[in-house]
Amino acid sequence: MTGPNFSRRQFISTSVIVGSSVALDKAQARTITGEEPWQPGEANKPVPAQPGGYQFLTADEVKFLDAAVSRLIPNDELGPGAKEAGVTFFLDRQLAGAYGKASHWYMQGPWGKGESSQGYQSRLSPAELYRAAIKAIDEHCSGQFGGKNSRSFPPSSRIRC
Repeated sequence: MTGPNFSRRQFISTSVIVGSSVALDKAQARTITGEEPWQPGEANKPVPAQPGGYQFLTADEVKFLDAAVSRLIPNDELGPGAKEAGVTFFLDRQLAGAYGKASHWYMQGPWGKGESSQGYQSRLSPAELYRAAIKAIDEHCSGQFGGKNSRSFPPSSRIRC
C-alpha cells in the first residue's frame, strides 16, 4: 500500500493534515439574527416575551399564583416581590410553551415506581401538574374553611390552607 519511501511518521502527519482540513471545511460559522427562533441546543437568543394577556393560565389560576408567589416573596422596603416582578407572567409563558407541554421529555409508560436516581417521573406534563395542584389546593381550602378557596385569604394572612 505504501512505497518504501513513505514512513509511518509521514503517513500519520499526512492523515492529521487531511483530517484537519476536512473538519475545518465542514465547520461553518453561523450568523445569529433576531429573526431565527430559539431552539434547545442552539445558540440563538430567545424571543422576548410580548406583554399582553395570559396564554395558559385562567383568571382564577392567575389570582391563585399571584397570592402564592406574594406569600413566598412579598414586596418590602428592599424591592418588589414576586408578583410585582412578574413571576406569574413568567410561569404562564413557560406553561404555555414547550416546557409546559413537556415536549422534550419522555412521557411514555410504564408508570411503575421509579428510583430516586431516575428523576421526575409522572404522566402529567408541568402544565397539567400546575392545573391539578391548584385545583387540589382550592378543594382542600374549601373543605377546611367553609367553602372559601385559597384566594379568599390575603397574602399576609396567618391562616394556612
